[in-house]
Order: sequence, then structure tokens, then C-alpha cells
Amino acid sequence: MVVFVVFFGLTTANAQTIIEGKASLERLEKGVYQINKTDGTSQKIDLNTTTQAQVPGILALLFNDCESLRQEVLTENRYTEKDLKRHVEAYNNCSYSSYAPTDKELQKASAFQGDQFNFYGGIGASISRISFFNLDDYESLTQGQVQLGVTVSPGFIGSLQGNLFVTLEASAGLSGEKDFDNVPLATTFKKNSYRLQMGTEVRFLKKNKMQPMIGIGIGGVRDNYKGSYNGDAIDISAGDVFYSPRIGLIFKCDNGKAIGLIASYISEYENDLSYPKADEVIPLILNSHQFNLTVNYYF
Repeated sequence: MVVFVVFFGLTTANAQTIIEGKASLERLEKGVYQINKTDGTSQKIDLNTTTQAQVPGILALLFNDCESLRQEVLTENRYTEKDLKRHVEAYNNCSYSSYAPTDKELQKASAFQGDQFNFYGGIGASISRISFFNLDDYESLTQGQVQLGVTVSPGFIGSLQGNLFVTLEASAGLSGEKDFDNVPLATTFKKNSYRLQMGTEVRFLKKNKMQPMIGIGIGGVRDNYKGSYNGDAIDISAGDVFYSPRIGLIFKCDNGKAIGLIASYISEYENDLSYPKADEVIPLILNSHQFNLTVNYYF
């Protein structure tokens, strides 16, 4: 529940006034602001530490004599300095009323939770373990990896918000050319992989700066192999589905962003790269599984 604290006569030596009026907005330091009203009411808002879901309730109570603004702030779920400036300016231009929020509105504002979401990008490395014709003889192929994704923790899950996330991620793994010795015929190729997966993850210690996480995803992959097999040039693509468990550590930054170190595994799947030649089909079956290590930046 949001605790609405009212400060009287609060001053800060290094405060920078951004907006003046019936309500003024001051920047105390990076990410930390104070809203002062001419009736003597003040409220400090620290966007670095205050749960974003609490800010709408705080502003709804602070601007309780501006009905249109009070309703507007309750529909938003993430706040920056730009948003605070916009709302303070709207309050200063409001047609005020003597209306005061009811107990029911106070409870609704305090309990309000919007969805928490972050986009992220990442880079890393992957090791693909590849065998041929279902034989238990693997060789490793290293790939560079890039990825983009989004994580969402819905508001309706209540106290689990910030612990439980739904994820959607697109990634690509690119390799150089490699000669393989675990196949009877001369084989060399490079492998480029393109994946899309959905999943869930659980983060622990959500109030700490360092948060362990575990998760699992399911998705599809499209692999392209370009090189040669037994003297034949090949440029063939094939796809399959996979599941992907993951573990990692999320480090929360003071600016509201985060950095994640994530290790994941892509389960074994089969690529049938058999191709026609003259009047026959040349069999070429690959099995692969993969280990990934990436660094993600959440913004």
C-alpha cells in the first residue's frame, strides 16, 4: 500500500526549481524530485527507489483537487522527469474543485499496480554441439550472439509483481566456417541461427540490487548452413522447435536500468539437410544442442 507522506517546510540547499506555480517541481538530485503546493503540502518522489506502481497513487492524492488530472495519473504505470513536469503543468492550469477523494478512491489509488515492463538488448557467445546421423559424436561450433527482447510483470499478479515475468525474445547466432572430423565425408560449413522464443522467469530478492533468476522458454529456430559436403556446395536452411532453461543474475542500476548475466541451454533438435543430386537424395542429418552466455542491458 502506498504511504502518502506530507512534508511541511522542507527545503533542500541544492534543489533546482523546474516549474513554478500553484504546484512547483524541484529536482533535488538525479532521479529525485519534490512537488510543493502553495497550501504548504510537499511530496518527495524518488524515481530511483520508489516502486513505479506507487507513483500514480501518490500523485492522485497530491492533486486531489484536480479531478481530470487525478483520473489521468491513475492510468499511467511508468514515470520519468518529463511525465512529472507534464502533470505539474497540467495541475497549474486546472479548473480546481473542492472535491476530496473518498475512502474507496484512496484504497483504489493505493492498490493500483500497472504492468512493469522492460526492453533489453544483449550480446554474447554460444557453443553449438553438432553431431551427424544421430551418432553420439559431437564437435563444437562457436557462434557470436545478439538478442532483443521484452520482459513484462503484469499488475494483476499482485505481490508476485517484480518476481514473475513473461518474456519474448528474438536472437541470432552467427559463426565462421569450420571443418568437421566427426563425419565420414569431407564436411565444412558455417551456421547462422535465428530464433524466436517465449517464456517465463522468476526473479528472487526483488528489493535487492542483485537478483538471482531462473526461467524457461519455448521457441522455434531456423538454421542456415553454407559450405560443402562431400565436394557438393550446400546452402540449406532447416528449422525445429526447442525448449530453453536459463539461470542468471540481474544487477539493478541506480538509474532504474539493469544489467543481466544470463546462461541458457537450447535443447537438442534435428536438422534434415538432405538434398537431391542427379537421381538420388544425398542424406545429411544434423543434431545439435547449444549453450549460451549473454550480457543483457534492460532499459
